[in-house]
Amino acid sequence: MVQTHRAPLGRKPSNFVVPRARKASLVAGRKISQSLAHHSTSRIRTRTAGLSRSNYIQSLLPTPPSTPPTAPVQLQVFQAPVRVNAPVPNGVTAAQLAQRMLHEQPRILCPPDDKFGVIHRESLTWIDPELDDMPLAFIRQSLEVEDCGPMMQRVCMGIRSKLPQSSVPETIEVQATNIESQMPTHMLAVFPHPSVRAPAVTIYPIHDIIFAAYCARWPRLPQSDPLPPVEVGEKFDLPVASINLPYPKAFPLLAHYLYTREEKIVMKNLLPLIPVAALRGLTAEQRNATEFGAVLARLYSMEALVAKAQQVIGFYHNLLALEILDGRLWQELCASWNITRHALMAKLATP
Repeated sequence: MVQTHRAPLGRKPSNFVVPRARKASLVAGRKISQSLAHHSTSRIRTRTAGLSRSNYIQSLLPTPPSTPPTAPVQLQVFQAPVRVNAPVPNGVTAAQLAQRMLHEQPRILCPPDDKFGVIHRESLTWIDPELDDMPLAFIRQSLEVEDCGPMMQRVCMGIRSKLPQSSVPETIEVQATNIESQMPTHMLAVFPHPSVRAPAVTIYPIHDIIFAAYCARWPRLPQSDPLPPVEVGEKFDLPVASINLPYPKAFPLLAHYLYTREEKIVMKNLLPLIPVAALRGLTAEQRNATEFGAVLARLYSMEALVAKAQQVIGFYHNLLALEILDGRLWQELCASWNITRHALMAKLATP
């Protein structure tokens, strides 16, 4: 770890700063801050904002509904989601749901048009004005070097907090049990679609820059400056921001991918597990979507396959809502849906 200096209070708050040689003159005499991860091409940090924590900026996403008094609040981190079969609605069989999904959903899941997923420069300069003249590819690469994203994720996983049981507050006091990298900038309250009655909300610690670098429709969150804790277990406040997502249950998987860029993590979580013994029975020529789908149809019930199909489509609609354009992410999503479609068709064709 290389110790970094805190920037002057007069500068605009930021969570992402490019190292420059002349910066030493700007920070002379400042107190040395918490040791943060220092990277050869960039580093991400926080600085004093001096702004009201309740100063919310109008979001590019739909305004979230007010939290009902009885809405349960949960604190989660970006671990792999639990595999749970979604319940089949009353009066509708799993086979009927499968037929409906095959009829209504596109055969191939892909971005809608060329204008989709274009990152607005204003979203990045809101976080840090110095990002204005930096190529987006460089910003993304800077988040990946030297295990930067995974370290930030581990810091999020080490956040502890006592949440209120009845409503979502404007700020939340949190405790850091991992200080190996920069602290989260926000607590993100993820709501379902506004049409959902009595919605449950889940709150996640996040770093604003991770999502702003990939989501074209990421809202301008309140500018945040969590002071880096000096010791493990220190407490500090984080502002709470809110968004609506079509399928909130898939948010942890999306966040995990954006933080870690882990290859195949999306397919591993969207597809049912296939035993090794079943794969050994397939030749190299048979290892395609049709054959994989047939294997899944033999191994899993219609209810389980429909549940996985709902997760795939939910994940797809989250990407559309946030306008995320990432080639590998869409490739894994498309492959997952292709295999799932063939599994549903094979199961429907089974007597």
